[in-house]
Amino acid sequence: ALLLGAVGLSLVTTEKKLLLRETDKRQEAALETMAGILREAHVTRDQLLLVNYLKLIEETHPEVRWLSIVDADGKIEACQDTNLLGLDRAKVAVPEDLRLLRQPVILAGVGLGHIEVGFHKGETARNIQAALAKLTGRLAAIAIATLALGFVFSFLLAQNLSAPIQVLSRAAAEIGEGKLAVPLTLSRKDELGELARSFQKMASRLQELDRMKQDFVANTTHELRAPLGA
Repeated sequence: ALLLGAVGLSLVTTEKKLLLRETDKRQEAALETMAGILREAHVTRDQLLLVNYLKLIEETHPEVRWLSIVDADGKIEACQDTNLLGLDRAKVAVPEDLRLLRQPVILAGVGLGHIEVGFHKGETARNIQAALAKLTGRLAAIAIATLALGFVFSFLLAQNLSAPIQVLSRAAAEIGEGKLAVPLTLSRKDELGELARSFQKMASRLQELDRMKQDFVANTTHELRAPLGA
């Protein structure tokens, strides 16, 4: 159980690190995609493209709480909050609980401004915790199944070992009572089987010695009675 717990903890820690890396990459990829959309919108002068993409980002990335496009003059050109359009970006405060990513947008060597995407740290952490909770649940199920299988295996192994030992114990008790004709039908090829065969040989030898003793007593009795009969 301790080993399973240690392995599970190691897997959860490793998975958490992987999730953090994947989250960072996904957020950076969203920023890069948005930069490409801005370049395309600038070339085609399609502002509707920017508006639609901002909505798409909001729908596909619920952890995004700040999204703005700032032009080369530092003015907010596009934003989730339309009340901020045209304002000087430097005068607009962004919540501190956001992971704010910025990327300049350059087209043909000319700076078009930059993009800002703010990911809510708490929402990102909750997403990671939810993924880890699923992993922990799966690991717990695997651990329970492993322990159950281990218990069943241990029980079967104990039965496999205790049965021949009980047979040998009963045989030893019978021999102790003088019942030397003890049949042992263990056909195992392990140490218990070897012990049973040695036990059987011992019982056969004792039985042979008992017959020899009985024959000796019978012959001696006969010799002693013969002179008396004469």
